[in-house]
Amino acid sequence: MNKPTSPHDAITKTFLSDLAVAEDFLRSHLPATVKKHVDFNTLQLEPTSFVDKNLKHYTTDILYSINIDDAPGFIYCLVEAQSTPDKLMPFRFWSYQSLILNHYLKNNQDQETKLPVIIPLLLYTGKQSPYPYSLELTDCFENKSLAKMTLYEPAHLIDLSQISDDEINQHGQAALLEMVQKHIRDRDFIAFAYKLSSLLNKMKITQSLYIQLLQYIIIAGDSTKFEGFFKVLTEQSIEYRSDTMNIAQRLENKGREAGLQQGAYEEKFEIARNLLAMGMNDELVVQATKLSMLEIKNLH
Repeated sequence: MNKPTSPHDAITKTFLSDLAVAEDFLRSHLPATVKKHVDFNTLQLEPTSFVDKNLKHYTTDILYSINIDDAPGFIYCLVEAQSTPDKLMPFRFWSYQSLILNHYLKNNQDQETKLPVIIPLLLYTGKQSPYPYSLELTDCFENKSLAKMTLYEPAHLIDLSQISDDEINQHGQAALLEMVQKHIRDRDFIAFAYKLSSLLNKMKITQSLYIQLLQYIIIAGDSTKFEGFFKVLTEQSIEYRSDTMNIAQRLENKGREAGLQQGAYEEKFEIARNLLAMGMNDELVVQATKLSMLEIKNLH
């Protein structure tokens, strides 16, 4: 557990680590609307700290596990003794609570696990009185109203599978990225090639972006369909024909080299089988074929 260096933090942590004291403290200070959800009979001290190491000389924290509405939950008490209060305290709370949730998930890796509720408390013992700053997270942002929307509303989902190709076609140069990612797993790769060619003929992107687009298709696409795919691109997208042909040729060369390497590798195994059949011991076969001892053992 974090060992506080401030005498204020030290005495607070000592007392609040006693569960009897902690229960009385929490019963006295938790809001009534929250307290009715808490089962104090399940209160336990968690031996861990989440305070940034650079702040430990004037800050300490105490984490309790407790059942909230019959489900696992936490009460997180931050003890703040610094003389100058922190305007970004809500952000610090948010950061620490994220660490607590990550810690919880590491120890509860069941796929059905849901996140526990964390009740934050700030025990302030600084010189300035009363505590002068808001504890509302959105007050830490320049644009509070927009922050409230982006923090508390669900993330805006862009599900390309649910966006029509016609709509994607209206998205300017971003349409190329979206169209490729939407159709990269299509069974009909030829139809995909025609869609991509049509887009390429309507707009111009840099050579670098085009090459990276083809490299992505090679990495993520179905290699058994590349020949027809590149044939369509070469024929339909004249402006990008040179780059398409260069990429396709490199891909063909790599395929040929891989085939030759695979053939040579398989030939080594055939030689090894013959040598073993002739009674040669494993060590000599390894020297003769340059295969590993494990590979030779697997041939027995």
